[in-house]
Amino acid sequence: MTIAKAPPIEKLCAYLGCQPADFDEAYRRLRRKVVKFFDWKRCREASELADETLVRVLQAIDREANIRNFNTFVYGIAGHLLVDWIKGQVKSEELRCGLETGFDLDWLPQDSSDEALCLERCLRTLPPENREFIEACFVDKRRAALTRELNLSKNAMRMRIYHSKQRLRACMDVCVKTQKTR
Repeated sequence: MTIAKAPPIEKLCAYLGCQPADFDEAYRRLRRKVVKFFDWKRCREASELADETLVRVLQAIDREANIRNFNTFVYGIAGHLLVDWIKGQVKSEELRCGLETGFDLDWLPQDSSDEALCLERCLRTLPPENREFIEACFVDKRRAALTRELNLSKNAMRMRIYHSKQRLRACMDVCVKTQKTR
């Protein structure tokens, strides 16, 4: 069977120089190499980008792309994805994500009202790691250090803060409503 007429997996086997029975190991080896490529470039999403690279390689093989040197082709796709990832990082840096300054704390109660009691109750219902996360972000204001400590991108940190605030607000809304009906 020629490469042009074979299904994508068999075509990939031909490029990898393996038999279909050995495909799993050959694929894992290729994936490890691509993950290592992204790791060397200090990319935090190395695994996800490696998977995307391999998906695009399979799509190109399925489209019957003219691939002369398979490794060069794979690393070329990985390089393009890396450039896109870096551009995304630069854009999120430009947006600043509100991590160092500018996160409003107006929603936190300032006195010992029902809201303050509800805040305490809601914080106690959270898992310890979420409670520590919220305290570090809003009380200690260690957002930048926590971002590095958790090895999160600024965008991932911004989303985690947003979702934590939403959960806490929802809990507080329910609690305050039940306090007022008493």
